[in-house]
Amino acid sequence: MSTANRMAKSVHDEIHCTTCYDLPEIPTLDKDNLGVWIDPIDATAEFIAGVRGEAEASRGLPCVTVLIGAYLRSSGEPVVGVINQPFYNGGKGRIIWGVNYEGVKKCYVGDKEVVSGHNTILISGAEKPDIVEKIKNSGFEVISVPGAGHKLLKIALGEAAGYIVSKGTTFRWDTCGPHAILNARGGGLISYTTHKPITYNDDGGLEPKGYCNSEGIIAYADNDTLQKILNTLS
Repeated sequence: MSTANRMAKSVHDEIHCTTCYDLPEIPTLDKDNLGVWIDPIDATAEFIAGVRGEAEASRGLPCVTVLIGAYLRSSGEPVVGVINQPFYNGGKGRIIWGVNYEGVKKCYVGDKEVVSGHNTILISGAEKPDIVEKIKNSGFEVISVPGAGHKLLKIALGEAAGYIVSKGTTFRWDTCGPHAILNARGGGLISYTTHKPITYNDDGGLEPKGYCNSEGIIAYADNDTLQKILNTLS
């Protein structure tokens, strides 16, 4: 079967719906002030390798995520995020979400118990060796896993403390939804270069590269982790 046919079969397979309970009361959002970023298939290479049956262990389809994030057009602040991991647990899938808006901070991670204090920093396989060595020498465990959404999901679930990208290899659609979830959990996502929070209210009509997080990113589970990362990188 060709790659295209396998991808089409996977896309049109039966959907296993997941219900999100315990939805919070959210103050009324002004829809005219709301923008949305969507990444329909994050970790595309892992998706292709998975449907072709060529993925390595701990890679492939489980690393694929669907990312949805809503932000305020007036400020660029991310306020609602959803991460769908459709191929988790043999295709049963799971969804997590977060809301951070006008004093409401709520995060849903299913029945998983989130444990803080993890000591793992996630990176891409292309990260600069000197940065990797700095992180390792500071006492963190450093792991390379695929997919920006997959890495950010791991932080939201308490499976990692942070995610560092020194280059402009992620985009607004990669980070908007997970950013809102991390904010709801007491963490966040900032520029690697300026240490300011990433915002999402860019001008419309730009070339795709214009929506790149060009200054890199640092995602973190809590403020203590962020401070340790900044001390390490300085």
